[in-house]
Amino acid sequence: MNFYEIKVGGPGSVLPPSPRIRLPFAFPSPLQTAHAVLQSFHLEPNADDAEVLDVAVILTTHFDPFQSTTSGEVEVEYQRTDSSGAGFDVQSETIEMEIRILVIGI
Repeated sequence: MNFYEIKVGGPGSVLPPSPRIRLPFAFPSPLQTAHAVLQSFHLEPNADDAEVLDVAVILTTHFDPFQSTTSGEVEVEYQRTDSSGAGFDVQSETIEMEIRILVIGI
């Protein structure tokens, strides 16, 4: 079993303009399968963006051992909802965030 950590964002980083990001990973030895899990999530909305109530983070692991036995990608998708419960775009320069992902290779 192998582990690979990926970090998106950090202090002072704002949400990217697209709600989906694909991040590569690579292990030193061949794998049969890979799975991504959310390790931590930190969100700090600006006072002007106090309407943010919930953020969903969806991880999808893209790993095909017939293409590569050592590498793949993790797709990170995030969605934001407001106080009305309706979803809206995350294209905001007022929200700082950090997402840490752990990719487990077996």
